[in-house]
Amino acid sequence: AALARLAFVPLFFLSNTQFGSPSPQAVLRASTASPVFPVLITSDWLYQIIVLLFGITNGYVITLVFMTGPAEADRFAIPDEIAAQYQPSDGGEFNRSEALSKTREYIGVVIGIAMTIGLALGSVLSFGALGIACGCNPFVPKMHHTWP
Repeated sequence: AALARLAFVPLFFLSNTQFGSPSPQAVLRASTASPVFPVLITSDWLYQIIVLLFGITNGYVITLVFMTGPAEADRFAIPDEIAAQYQPSDGGEFNRSEALSKTREYIGVVIGIAMTIGLALGSVLSFGALGIACGCNPFVPKMHHTWP
């Protein structure tokens, strides 16, 4: 499901929002730079549907990861530092249930951190995507570009 979402990337590049303008004709009239990708999706409604589907699939995939990630703790060995906390000093039975619970907690934290880093990295990379789409330097505003 996550890899299938890659199909949205060319859809965004081929949409009419390459330069932040609602119409590709206005962009081509106002811009001296020619777009790198042709504008094939000119309907705002179609673009909104694409964004809606992207948001729904994003929520679905993130929810699956947060639900199944900690549940997969059973498949992996419990880290030694966690196991040591639940090993009785009197030589009694190892409390695997409590150790798994702590491992699931750690997995949830790692997933949350990974999601935060991924969102931040995606935000930074969006400048490069804009540069590719408009064939310009996104850090230097030009008077002939209409920025969002």
